[in-house]
Amino acid sequence: MNSTNGYNGRERRRFARVSYPEGSRPRLTVAGREYGVADISARGIKFIAESPDLFPADLQEVRGTIEFLDRKSREIRGAVIRIERRPDSPETGVALFLFEDWGIPAERIEREREEQGD
Repeated sequence: MNSTNGYNGRERRRFARVSYPEGSRPRLTVAGREYGVADISARGIKFIAESPDLFPADLQEVRGTIEFLDRKSREIRGAVIRIERRPDSPETGVALFLFEDWGIPAERIEREREEQGD
């Protein structure tokens, strides 16, 4: 990878990641609320809350259901590892580390990558 920030190394992530453009995102339902999924990997999900008050900052464990664009769904469980609140945006990003038996199967990640053109 040769990027504008000067990084010329290999991808350092352990798991392949699929990013989704705004307007074409799977939905994650947690405690009756729906969130758009910005990206997924076998062991992680980043989802978007449209305002900071739509996601409780003290929530440590998340249980929910992700519905992919093909309408198939999967239950997930994970731990909140990061909450990103940007002062220039009303959105809040929430990153989850998915527990081992509750992650996204590699076959699903590959299917999602193919559909996104990655």
